[in-house]
Amino acid sequence: MSQWQLYFHIVWATKHRQPLLTLELEQAVFRCALTVAAELGCEVVGLNGMPDHVHLLIRSGPQFNLSRLLKQIKGNTSALANDMNQHAASFRWQEGYYAITVTPSHVPKVQAYIKHQKEHHRAGTTYPNWEETGEAETDS
Repeated sequence: MSQWQLYFHIVWATKHRQPLLTLELEQAVFRCALTVAAELGCEVVGLNGMPDHVHLLIRSGPQFNLSRLLKQIKGNTSALANDMNQHAASFRWQEGYYAITVTPSHVPKVQAYIKHQKEHHRAGTTYPNWEETGEAETDS
């Protein structure tokens, strides 16, 4: 019998890092992300964020498709956000994301970091490497 413990810390941001995730929208986005992850066979171990980005820590199996997960989460949550604001303003995520594998022994530290995201940002105690969101965007 095979055993596995594959953990991924994934971070993605709103388009141009705009602070669009209000408390109400954040809760809806998180519920949607949890649903998509479960449907794709992932266990969410941590989920939190800031008005301009989201952190997700998952445990997955060996057949896991990271790009499919993020495409589904970002697509479903942007559609949800636009429906919630009745398309009054366009909600978009930036292209890309940042993902890194996490050693099982480090999972509790990453979980705690994600759980206390808002406190870390308020206190200036973020880990820059853990705040990466993929592509750098330029105004064009």
